[in-house]
Amino acid sequence: MEQEIEQVQKIQPVEQEEQQTQEQEQSNNNLKVPEPKDDDDDFQDDLNKSYESMKSDEKDPLHYNIDSDNEPPTDTVGDKITVIKKGQAIKEILEVGEGLGKPGRPYEVLISYVGYFHDKVEFCRQDEPIRMVLGDAAYPHGLWKCIEHMRRGEKAKIMIKPKWAFKHPEYQEYLNFPPGWDEGENKEILKKRRVYYEVKLYDWIVRHDLNADGMLIKTVHDRGVGYDRPFDFDELTLDLKLYQIIDGQEVVYQRLENQETLMYNKEHISYTVKKILQSMKTKERVSCLVRPKFLLEKDQELVHKYGILTDRVLHVDIDMKELVRVEDLYKDQTTFYKTLKKGFGTASPYMDCLVALKVKIEVDGEVKFIHNNFDQLDYTVLKRETNADDEEVDVQEPIFPDNEFERFDLEDYTVPSIIRKILKTTKLREVVQVRTIRRDKFENYFDDNTKCFKKEQLQSFQKELVITFALLGFQQKDYIFKLLISEKVERFNYLKSVATKFYKLGNLKKALKIYLKINAYFRSKDARNNFQKEDEQQLEFRDNKDELSSISKVILTNISIIHLKKKDYKEVVKYADDVSLINHQSQQALEVDHKYSKALFLKGRALVEMTEYTQAIEVFKDLLEFEPENEEAQKELQRVETLYKKYQDKETKMFQKMFSQ
Repeated sequence: MEQEIEQVQKIQPVEQEEQQTQEQEQSNNNLKVPEPKDDDDDFQDDLNKSYESMKSDEKDPLHYNIDSDNEPPTDTVGDKITVIKKGQAIKEILEVGEGLGKPGRPYEVLISYVGYFHDKVEFCRQDEPIRMVLGDAAYPHGLWKCIEHMRRGEKAKIMIKPKWAFKHPEYQEYLNFPPGWDEGENKEILKKRRVYYEVKLYDWIVRHDLNADGMLIKTVHDRGVGYDRPFDFDELTLDLKLYQIIDGQEVVYQRLENQETLMYNKEHISYTVKKILQSMKTKERVSCLVRPKFLLEKDQELVHKYGILTDRVLHVDIDMKELVRVEDLYKDQTTFYKTLKKGFGTASPYMDCLVALKVKIEVDGEVKFIHNNFDQLDYTVLKRETNADDEEVDVQEPIFPDNEFERFDLEDYTVPSIIRKILKTTKLREVVQVRTIRRDKFENYFDDNTKCFKKEQLQSFQKELVITFALLGFQQKDYIFKLLISEKVERFNYLKSVATKFYKLGNLKKALKIYLKINAYFRSKDARNNFQKEDEQQLEFRDNKDELSSISKVILTNISIIHLKKKDYKEVVKYADDVSLINHQSQQALEVDHKYSKALFLKGRALVEMTEYTQAIEVFKDLLEFEPENEEAQKELQRVETLYKKYQDKETKMFQKMFSQ
């Protein structure tokens, strides 16, 4: 009691001194000295007025911690910033910190501090470093807001007006008042006065509010590496501990050490643990506080499984040692693949590349095929050569041992579609493993000249097929526009033959894809370029040019046929018209061109299906004028004319009935 009276006696002259200081400041600014006010009026005045002695004005902008040039800021001793608008909280640098980083909510900071009033009378002191959670309502709001703007090693003077110190209306039930100032008149005095802190920031621990609601608070002890975070099908190796503190003792509910598991394995990974893992990177070590409300609302299964108490927080410690990304290739949980060994560089093979693959095939757990020395990925040797400057240098030279890998031309379609799809993102010397139950993905390719991808073997699994392959090398073919015209003819004839093979197998989708790829070239500007500067007047060049025109019409006609089978009649008309356009531009326009007549026939058939009978009749008449002996066109014309007559009769009867009513 005597101590409380002594503290009150110390405060009374402090208030008088502070009032005298304010009066002197007002006099210096030619202002009238205000009439004496009661405590409530003083408090309201304190809220509305800036603190000029800290050189802050109510119009000062808020301080935003942005270092746009990614360079250490030019902070100096004495720098002041307004942290809360209208001068409600101001920070002044006493000792400059280092680095770019600053702590944020809900980081855990290590600080020491002293708190005092305007006349240096202390109300709290903490000389030994203690830990404080930014955003914790037990501390004055303005205090932790200013600490968010400090750098590691910085010492700062912080002024906070009452509203954001100990009289914050929303946090009264949470605030921890200093000993001796936590009750009675002293407590009321502390609530009404502006306070000062001198704070030293030593360090901090990164913490994250995973749900932004205070239910899952993650503390990072060791930062992770890379960018990948685990998803549903990924493979993990981790240490895990779930526990609560009961009567001062740890009660452990779940403990895993070096456990290899999958993200969807509910035996190891509960909803709560999964939520935390999804925020982590490889090699990251964290601890997490889980509030009871989260468990009750989101993970009652975990509560019931272990009998977790719901009147206190749950502690979750996780060390994610390894992460292997597993991709769901078709997004239907039938085919998964993962990278066993990362490759080099950023390039991946295009679908017209030559590739060298090393392959291992496992059918229902049994190895059915494997290339020799499967783990060897580098097939180059260093060879000493003399360069143009007569200097001896080391040059990498590839070697080609038998039975250790297989070469493929991706345009031959001798590689299964699953592997082709993955190769689009595979890097040099990368090792990939694929697990699938899709037999249909091993049908639409040609296995005549391959040793490892035999359909009979790949389709023989009962439970699962596993293919592990390594991309040893790949080579991009020359761009088509750079080829000699004779080489273009050869290349397009070959691609056309591959598409035709798919068509005969009934794979219209794949055939159409290749035909469209060829047609895209003919529609491009490159089709008219003579990159090799060949003599366009030579007979051989002109013959090859005519051959390319003929190939283009064949491709368009075949595209029309496929669209007719798919009942895409508008597309049939579109591509048939393209054939007509090419034919009219050709030197052979006046000659009989069966490709042109076939395109006209397909267009007529499509127009019939679209019930465009008059147009169809005109098309078939044009065709017969071009090819009078075409029996199919004669029959089709007769059929269309009959259909058209029936259609007219039906329309006539309908209108007669309409007007007779």
